[in-house]
Amino acid sequence: MAHTYYSWLLISTWRFAQGLAEALEASRLDPHSSFVVFAVGLGFMFNRQFQHAIDALKAGVAANPDFYILDEFLGEAYTFTGQYEESLAALERAVELSGRAPYIVGSLGVAYQRCGSTARASAIFRELEERAAREFIPPVCFCQMHLALGNMRQAVHWLTRAGQSHDSYLSWMRVWPWQGLRAPGEWTLKAIAKKAFLRVIVGHIIKRYRILED
Repeated sequence: MAHTYYSWLLISTWRFAQGLAEALEASRLDPHSSFVVFAVGLGFMFNRQFQHAIDALKAGVAANPDFYILDEFLGEAYTFTGQYEESLAALERAVELSGRAPYIVGSLGVAYQRCGSTARASAIFRELEERAAREFIPPVCFCQMHLALGNMRQAVHWLTRAGQSHDSYLSWMRVWPWQGLRAPGEWTLKAIAKKAFLRVIVGHIIKRYRILED
């Protein structure tokens, strides 16, 4: 598993080609591991070799249909190639198999919005908001939904919340191949991340100052 974990580390730090190479080495050593198949699919996806990612993930789903993470990222890969029918089918399977895990529900909502099903995307958004009243929903889920819906100020708000709560998904979000999402004017994804980062830093400074004051 060392090559697999190292692959994820490399990808999360922008070293996509090296990450893919490590994932492929892991596959050579353990070709039947679902985690390794996931790493290979992820490696291809971040290198924007989406068809290779689809081929690897489809084979993984066929071999282990209950490992819903493969369906989740297969759906993501299909979205990047504009194959929305296949994307929605894979993500809907992942949502069902995972028991409606928030991250995957959020990804399904984004896919609905990207294929033009705004009403379904909004329904997913409402579901997450309703669930947040009784269970923890990671802030990144709301951030990605607001990004997809074009609500950039709210995206900054929820990205700030994600930073404050140390949401582990942020390490992936900052390197995600966001093609197909276009932010208007000043609201580039880098600008959104910068605004959120500054808010988190200022918040930490204020908190520290208040502690020292007390």
